[in-house]
Amino acid sequence: MAVWLFELSFVILIIFDQYDKAGELFTPPRSTRIAFVRFIAGMIMQTMVDSELQNGMKMMKYSANHWWKFKHHRVAFFVGFL
Repeated sequence: MAVWLFELSFVILIIFDQYDKAGELFTPPRSTRIAFVRFIAGMIMQTMVDSELQNGMKMMKYSANHWWKFKHHRVAFFVGFL
């Protein structure tokens, strides 16, 4: 729960920082504080998504190596990709 709250607070800080830039999507940060927040938020997001990516890779590998078990093995591969 604490990780989720930290992630949410970092995302809110980034949104408030980007809100006043009026349409500029990729801009260098104005301060080191914002750069640090972006870095921490990216690292936390990466660790949270890592297990889901590994599960998808396992599904893709299984469907590629056992294609005869599926009626439509390309669809099974694509489901792992999603």
